[in-house]
Amino acid sequence: MSELTQARLRVGVVAVAPIVVLFAFLYQPYIADFNDNAAFAGGVAADTTRWAWATTITAVGLALTALLIVSLRSYLRAAGEQLWSFIAVPLVVVGEVLIAYVTGVNLGIANAIEAGASGEAVLKAG
Repeated sequence: MSELTQARLRVGVVAVAPIVVLFAFLYQPYIADFNDNAAFAGGVAADTTRWAWATTITAVGLALTALLIVSLRSYLRAAGEQLWSFIAVPLVVVGEVLIAYVTGVNLGIANAIEAGASGEAVLKAG
């Protein structure tokens, strides 16, 4: 792959990742209180398809965000910065993995409700 193509891919990831994450955030159904299991399960059960799609788009956005961080690291390395980006990239990627876990749990809740399970029981079990 040529250097120009790699640069174009990096720019594309840097441009698209924030837009995908913003879209996922705006598409997510509104839930007033995430601490109230009954309200949370009711919000998911109201439209499980939308909840599942919003969660899937969030997962894609998180993957693109991890690529965005690695792309920015390459730009910083090319500019001569070595220390802080070397430390920051693993920390940010670990944070992304933890957020992806929560995203997976949310998708599991939507699938359990779609299969006929009680959303509140799933939340209490998890």
